[in-house]
This record gives sequence, C-alpha cells and structure tokens, in this order.
Amino acid sequence: MAIQIKDVNTLATKFTTRAQAAAPDYKTGVMTTQNSQSNNAIAAAPVWAQAVQNAVTKGTYQKGLQKSGDSKWAANSAGIGATRYPQGVAGAGAAWAAGVTPYFTALQGLSLPPRQVKGQNIARVQAVDDLLSKVKSGS
Repeated sequence: MAIQIKDVNTLATKFTTRAQAAAPDYKTGVMTTQNSQSNNAIAAAPVWAQAVQNAVTKGTYQKGLQKSGDSKWAANSAGIGATRYPQGVAGAGAAWAAGVTPYFTALQGLSLPPRQVKGQNIARVQAVDDLLSKVKSGS
C-alpha cells in the first residue's frame, strides 16, 4: 500500500501558517530558556568542525550552490532580504558602534609614516594593518 501524502501546496500553506502563528512561542522560548546558547554552541564546536569537514569531503557545499544557483539567491535577497535588511540594521546600531569603537579609537591614535610618491606607501598600509590586527587579537 502506498503512503498517503497530502499535496505539496496544502502542506506548504500549513507549514507557513503554523510557523507564523508560532512567533510568540518562539520568543517565549528564547526569553525563558535555562540553557546557555553560547555554552551549547561552544560545546558543539567539534561536531560543527566534523560536519564542515564532511561537507568539504563530499562536496555538498558546491552541490548545494549548483542546485540553487543565482536565481534562488536573487529572488530571496530581493524579496525577503530587502524587506528585513532595514529593520535588522536599525536594531544593530548600538552593537555596531560598540564593535567598531576599539578600532576607531586605535586609528585616531595612529601616527602614519610620511606619504611617499605613488606606489611607495606600503609602510602606511602596513602600519594600519598591524594596528588593526593588534586590536582584533586583543594584544
């Protein structure tokens, strides 16, 4: 006997309707969890690394990109991404400022070597690179 499955369009509608209705439950779950998301993610790092290595070995990353192609990316980016981007950026202003402040502060205190003729200013670039690397590494 064949397995009875409803048509895909009916199931897709049910999937999206139920997921949208679950937004309050999602938020409640995030706000009331007793588990540490960061600790769980840190503990799962070896599993993540193995999964990534398996994907590299099997070529699944490339296969997935070949399957979806540019059209799926473009449609989702122009449709979903474009509507969510402004809201996400608006909510990230304080975090962005906190993240860039150490770099901007360090750059403000940097004395660059004198400017040279075109093509001979690598020492200026190197000074910026060295400083930003130090800030990033915390040293």
